[in-house]
Amino acid sequence: MTLKHLQIFSTVCRLGSVTKAAEELNMAQPAVSHAIRELESYYQVKVFERMNRRIYVTDAGEKLLQYSDSILSQADEARVVLRDLDAVTQIRIGANMSYGVGRLPGLLSGFCQEYPDVPVYTAVQNSSQIEEKLLKNSLDFGMMDIPAHSELLVSKLIGWDKVVALCGSGFSVSRALASGKKHFPFCVPDEGAPDEEEDEAVDIADLLALPLLLREPGSGLRKQVDDLLAREQIRANIVMESASILCLIEMCERGFGILFLPETAAAPYIAQKRLRKINVLDEEMKREYFLVYHRAKFHTKSMHEFQDYVMRQAVVR
Repeated sequence: MTLKHLQIFSTVCRLGSVTKAAEELNMAQPAVSHAIRELESYYQVKVFERMNRRIYVTDAGEKLLQYSDSILSQADEARVVLRDLDAVTQIRIGANMSYGVGRLPGLLSGFCQEYPDVPVYTAVQNSSQIEEKLLKNSLDFGMMDIPAHSELLVSKLIGWDKVVALCGSGFSVSRALASGKKHFPFCVPDEGAPDEEEDEAVDIADLLALPLLLREPGSGLRKQVDDLLAREQIRANIVMESASILCLIEMCERGFGILFLPETAAAPYIAQKRLRKINVLDEEMKREYFLVYHRAKFHTKSMHEFQDYVMRQAVVR
């Protein structure tokens, strides 16, 4: 099995057509089909299903694609890097939204002060998107939740954060629950609204029954809230789903619903009295962050420096 076989397979997957792949690769169509048959024979699996003159990637093919894209990308990367092992190379870093808002700026500031010559590219997306890019070698490192494909990725715990429930600072959740009002505006601001978080002690089941402002599916924080809803057997009343933490904060401030955020990300808005932390009875949510990279990743000198720096800054107690 050669890199050429994987390149042909990857191209057919991307274009969804043997004919189009042959044209792009400047090969004869029978040669492309023969390479696919050789690949299937080598792995003893079917990577494509052929129905109604169309091809579909099988589950085995999807699994192989994760490896082939990474292998091809790393082969190109190694060819460049090995020409100069001591060269300063760019580091491509992905962070999930929570880490990106609360911790990434400080981490990168410190790293760039210590290694000013190393160029850094960052992408802030949800954990599932970061994981997909790591598998395709589009990123070198991820700062994220524990990945789903743990057999392909290395994960090192680098920190954690408490997850807090929030409402607008001028609103009383306990008053809303007492009145039975569970739609917008679910709680009306008045002079009797409490100023301290201790006055907002509520049960998690009651809180989850209120209108919710949630991160989009694929977010690690969304999964935590979904797990709570499933455990309490509550059907979510979702007012907003968004990848933008700022949008969710704006909606929460105006009383549209309850918001769950890592405490580090929420702290500035609590200090500005835009949001209030709700004291949830007998429930503690915690968010763990991991430094994640592909198990087969070739690490340059710059990548070793970044990994060493991150692990020195790790707070895992």
